[in-house]
Amino acid sequence: MTEKYDPSEVAAILAHGYRRNRLLQALLVSRVIIIIVILHRMYFGQWAEIPVLLLLFLSIFVISRKAKTGDIDTVAAAFMWSVTLALTYLIWCNQGLRDEALIAFPGILIFAVILGSQRLFKALLAFIVANILAIGYVNTAGIYLHQALPSDFGAAILICILLLLTTYCVWLLSNDLRTALKRVSEENKRVVESEQQIHTLLHHDVLTNLPNRSLAKERFKQALSRANRNQKLASLLFIDLDNFKHVNDSLGHQVGDALLVGISQRLVELLRDCDTISRLGGDEFLVIVEDLDNHQQLEKLADKILNNIILPVKVQGNDLSVTCSIGIAVIPEQGDDFDSLCGKADLAMYAAKFKGKNNYLFYEDKMGQDAQSDISLIADLRVAVSNNELWLAYQPKIDLANGKVIGAEALLRWNHPRYGLLMPNHFIHLAEMSGCIIEIGKWVIQQACQQCKQWHQRGFGGLTVAVNVSPLQFKRGDLTDVVLQALQQHELEGHCLELELTESLFLEHSTPMIDCLTRLGQSGVHFSIDDFGTGYSNLGYLKNLQIGTLKIDMSFVQLMLTSHQEKTIVTTIIQMAANLGLKSIAEGVDSTAIASSLHKSGCDFAQGYLWSKPLPEDEFIQYLQSQSS
Repeated sequence: MTEKYDPSEVAAILAHGYRRNRLLQALLVSRVIIIIVILHRMYFGQWAEIPVLLLLFLSIFVISRKAKTGDIDTVAAAFMWSVTLALTYLIWCNQGLRDEALIAFPGILIFAVILGSQRLFKALLAFIVANILAIGYVNTAGIYLHQALPSDFGAAILICILLLLTTYCVWLLSNDLRTALKRVSEENKRVVESEQQIHTLLHHDVLTNLPNRSLAKERFKQALSRANRNQKLASLLFIDLDNFKHVNDSLGHQVGDALLVGISQRLVELLRDCDTISRLGGDEFLVIVEDLDNHQQLEKLADKILNNIILPVKVQGNDLSVTCSIGIAVIPEQGDDFDSLCGKADLAMYAAKFKGKNNYLFYEDKMGQDAQSDISLIADLRVAVSNNELWLAYQPKIDLANGKVIGAEALLRWNHPRYGLLMPNHFIHLAEMSGCIIEIGKWVIQQACQQCKQWHQRGFGGLTVAVNVSPLQFKRGDLTDVVLQALQQHELEGHCLELELTESLFLEHSTPMIDCLTRLGQSGVHFSIDDFGTGYSNLGYLKNLQIGTLKIDMSFVQLMLTSHQEKTIVTTIIQMAANLGLKSIAEGVDSTAIASSLHKSGCDFAQGYLWSKPLPEDEFIQYLQSQSS
């Protein structure tokens, strides 16, 4: 345990050491001066004073031995009184008020001040003054007359010696004062620097040195005051980088921090001197813009930010590029409270992100209502599994070569107690945002495996079931164990289960994800890429990972007969899959003409309303029975 010291005790220890050093210096100087005076008296034949001087020297020698270990106040008092008494004796015995020894009294008083004893100083001063007055009185009254000797060279030397002693005392005192003033000045400078550092730490972000939320709030008050005074608009822009977590996870936090610094510098260069850019934390920035005339100026600024953020930033020799989403709250239209406006700009930013990212939106009241609705839905979603409100619908997957059912895709549905039947587009994003997708995903895999086993037991042994998997299940859930446990529990072969993955999952290409896919692939589980071509297509993962099927998004399929471009995209995906040894499946097929065109292009499988909409498990069984008959 670290010992703690009281600052007052430390100061007392330092002062004690200082006084002892000064006392030792005074004793040394006094011994030297006495020796010089003794030699002076002997040279000029003034033997009468030598016994007194020797006695004083002996006293100071003894006092010096005590000074190293004894009590400073006691030793100092003994020293000062010994010298004072000796000088007083010599003054009385010699020339009185005209004696050279009188010059030593100021030095004695200065030493008393340096040693810091007020009682000693006052006592010595009183004693010296009393003796001076007594000498004056006895000479005036004729009681005792001191004879002044003529000035000679010996007296001059003695006066110089004593003057040097007094000068030395004055020099010590002035030097101590200079040292004390210097220390005070340095300490004051350190205090000012510390205050500046504390102010910087309290009001600025450590990484980017941008203002933090606290300082941004102060700047907002100033901007609001100017906007009201000048009848101008002001605004808060809430900026959040898109998919920034991928940078940290794949390249490390050091690279992520360097990227944040580069982006913050770019934002500073974009803005005017009257605007404020602050970092709220993570990859979130807040811009306070003032002196605006209309919304068009905000739109231009938002476009400018979007176009500049996406430009590559060089970090450790690599060019990194990210996009951002921006939410905008306008003052005074959306209010004048900082925290409330931040919340509204934040909601608008999330709406922009949900709309597709790399976008900006102005806050609307509907966003606040939607946020409240989302919060309520998330709370309901947390108990949906335990309340048996979720269920799976199954849409048949058809072999285009012979029209037979080869399996089905399991699609999640929610019977909400207040809102009725909800489709995945109403709640899946909330499940991912809140983390509920982990529990829901586990339940879906269990249910799908159980249902597929029942199909087999009813005589439809060749059927497979496909399940959509959220990227979050790879990151936060033990997907490998969940899948293998479900297969084992329901005695289902691995090749009967297909996991549909999104292309965004392969952006990270992390080791845990690859290990998960490898282990599941070794168990026979199949993988397909859902909505291929709509995301971040990268042929590398098709080659390196065990992907078996490419699923063509319905947005391409449903327009392939009316749009040459869409037809080209569909046929290209089909041909690429065939060249890579993969299967292709088209979704959203709703006409025989589209099905025929897909078959001619070489597409292997399809699903859509042409054959059946997604069906509850009992209706799906009936569908299978009708097809087999």
